[in-house]
Amino acid sequence: MSGLPFELAPSHLANLQLLAGLVLVCFGLFSRDGDLTEWNRKFRIGSLVVGVVFLAYAYGMHSRRESPASPSPARAEAAELQKGPQHGPQPASATLPPPDAASTAPATFFAGNWRNADPIQRHVVFLRVEQSGEHLNVRAWGSCADQVCDWGSVQAELSQGAASVHWEQSAVQRRMQLLPDGGQLRVVLDSDYRDGRPGEHCEEQFERRQ
Repeated sequence: MSGLPFELAPSHLANLQLLAGLVLVCFGLFSRDGDLTEWNRKFRIGSLVVGVVFLAYAYGMHSRRESPASPSPARAEAAELQKGPQHGPQPASATLPPPDAASTAPATFFAGNWRNADPIQRHVVFLRVEQSGEHLNVRAWGSCADQVCDWGSVQAELSQGAASVHWEQSAVQRRMQLLPDGGQLRVVLDSDYRDGRPGEHCEEQFERRQ
């Protein structure tokens, strides 16, 4: 209503239309029949129609005023921009795990005497590793019934910081891996028996001894 010298609030305009609609409807319904001429009859019907239109329009304006309007996409975008950047917790950057000691340990790490950390072990009791240049010789003593058996000395193969040893014995074939584990030595042993007994797999921790 920008053509008027003043502007009415939407609620006031709706109230005026509601009042005008009621007046026109009452005029159209309750005029005296004795005073009706042809022109008055048409005016009465027109007042009734216009009054109903005013009432419907006023009801619609009140309904729109009571229901909250959803913000337009432009207003929603402007509101998001006013919030500024979010300062919530950011996902932690992926960090690579530290390199495995087995892939970085030098050959000198293995050299020395190693004793099984478990006093009631049933497999390998003692290891002696001797270094000769870039080569390692591993001698092992294993548990045999009520005594300790000397398995002999075998040259080890170094690969990615781990030492691998193979023993070919009369009744069994043994494959051993020596893996640095902190300050200790982790020994993985697989035994395949030739006399029909099931194979064995064990992992034991060894401590350095002088």
